[in-house]
Amino acid sequence: MKKENVILQILRFLGISLLIDLGLLVLVGIWCWVGPTCTAAIWSERMFWAAMIAFISAVPVIVASLNTASGVESTTFGSAWAQKAALDTIQQERNKLGKRWIYFLRMFTIALGAFLISMAIDLLSR
Repeated sequence: MKKENVILQILRFLGISLLIDLGLLVLVGIWCWVGPTCTAAIWSERMFWAAMIAFISAVPVIVASLNTASGVESTTFGSAWAQKAALDTIQQERNKLGKRWIYFLRMFTIALGAFLISMAIDLLSR
């Protein structure tokens, strides 16, 4: 894979997370606007809790990846068919684990962005 492709994929990943953060900012802003009173401190606090929800939604990924062994790696195989089946199973497990960690990174970057937005609202309102 070329270095430029990797950089573009990282930037695309961060860009999508930023767009989700901006969507959260708009949703929290609408939620704050509809409420009885809205100050910058309340808006900042609600953005903080939106970030906490994103962090909490990433926790099951960590718990699920604590036991990712399928049991195939520890057995011995005598035939070529059994070895190929083991390689296929291991590859499927690695793909599942990779998808879990992509979800974790997505939620982590969303939460980090929401925390930063919350801090920016708090600092700019002073």
